[in-house]
Amino acid sequence: MKIEDFYKDFISRDSICVEVGVWRGYNAEKILKSNPKKLYLIDPWVNQRQELEEKEIIIHSHVGAHQNKQEEWFNEVKQKFHKNSSVEVIRDYSVNAAKLFDNDFFDFIYIDGLHNYESVRDDINAWSKKIKPFDGVICLDDYEACEERGYGVIEAADEFLSASKNFSIYKQIGRRLIIKRT
Repeated sequence: MKIEDFYKDFISRDSICVEVGVWRGYNAEKILKSNPKKLYLIDPWVNQRQELEEKEIIIHSHVGAHQNKQEEWFNEVKQKFHKNSSVEVIRDYSVNAAKLFDNDFFDFIYIDGLHNYESVRDDINAWSKKIKPFDGVICLDDYEACEERGYGVIEAADEFLSASKNFSIYKQIGRRLIIKRT
């Protein structure tokens, strides 16, 4: 199953969605094919190399890119979605941005932020309160063993699920783990 087909199963015209970790907006374009009512895009678009190196976190993906490149990507996302009134771009860190929303607010949350254990744990804890009960879905990207890249997605997700009475695994599609709030 392609992720776009999965999105169509869970995202309707009444859905309120958020993507955490946007980069250049490629996944956001896929989410928008399901025509949600609202899609919030959250990413700091900040070079985090020094901060991550100080914490001995392995740098992956675009987070270590020079700040000029971060600005370029941020402007690309703004330009890509500026004509779509259902999209709102929020330039902030994940856990900070989660505080902007009420609990039980979202129908669909896509988390693709930093992949180290602590960051994934913090993202899941912050955003899980924001998903609607019963039909709300959280999709965790890069649920895969990738120690050489510092991934802690599996460890953080499994820990959260074992401690939670309100969430369970719905399915896994490739590297994406979909959990549902009961």
